[in-house]
Amino acid sequence: MGLFGGKMLLGYDLGNAFCQISYAPSVTAEVETLSQVTGSQNYHIPTVLCKRSGASQWYYGREALRCTEEGQGILVRNLVEQAIDGELVFIDGDSFDPVALLTLFVKRSLSLLGQVASSDRIGGLLFTVEYLDGRLLEVLNQVVAMRRAITVSCSVSPGPCGTTGQCFLLTGTVASRYMCWNVISGPPQW
Repeated sequence: MGLFGGKMLLGYDLGNAFCQISYAPSVTAEVETLSQVTGSQNYHIPTVLCKRSGASQWYYGREALRCTEEGQGILVRNLVEQAIDGELVFIDGDSFDPVALLTLFVKRSLSLLGQVASSDRIGGLLFTVEYLDGRLLEVLNQVVAMRRAITVSCSVSPGPCGTTGQCFLLTGTVASRYMCWNVISGPPQW
C-alpha cells in the first residue's frame, strides 16, 4: 500500500501571484497538473479572489479576474502576504480575516480535483512556498485546520530554509514533517 495507503499525494505550489496544483494518483504514477480551464495546459491559477459587489458570492483564479474585468466585483490580491500580515481585509464595507480568505482560495482551487478524483482519495498534501518561516507555517496550519480535511502537527526546527532552497510542509495520514530542500546541496533532508 505504501506511505499513503494507496491514496493520492497532492502538491500545492502556493505563491502570492499564482498557484499550481499537481497530484500523483499513486506513489509509482507520474505527476499530473490540474488546469483551471478544462482541456487546456494553462496550469497557473492566479492567487486571487473576487467578491461580487453587494453579494456574498466569491470567485477564485481566472473567474475572479473575469468578474473584476466585467466590473461585477472587487478583486483581492496578495492573499498569502495578507494572511502573513494578519490584518483585517476590508471589502465592500465588510471586514474579513485574511487567513479565512486564503483558506477560501485554497478550498475553491482544490475543488479542481473533482476533475480527477473525490476528496476521500487524498492521502497527503504537500505545500511548497517560496520561503517558509514561523508565521507562514502558522498560517498554513490554520488554512489546513480550517479546511478540516487534514490534521497538522508541525513545527519549524531548527529554523526556516534559506533563500536558496524550497520549503515543504507535508500533511496527511502520516505524521507531519517539515522538510528543506536546498537546490544547491542536493536531496531533501528531514
